[in-house]
Amino acid sequence: MSASEGAQTYTGGCHCGRVRYQVMADLSRVISCSCSHCQKRGLLLAFTTPDQFFLTAGQSEFSDYQLNKK
Repeated sequence: MSASEGAQTYTGGCHCGRVRYQVMADLSRVISCSCSHCQKRGLLLAFTTPDQFFLTAGQSEFSDYQLNKK
């Protein structure tokens, strides 16, 4: 994992907790989403390249996840 200037390693996961990941990202540049879910929770978006993203758990746990009652 090569780091760009300002990038740090972060960990996270999905809502259910079965899938976990590690990502190297520079969070000095984030985007504010205008959807009701993100606005209500104050969430911000950041993007990185695939070579900076690593699944650490749940590789076989993927399924169709839809927000709310869809």
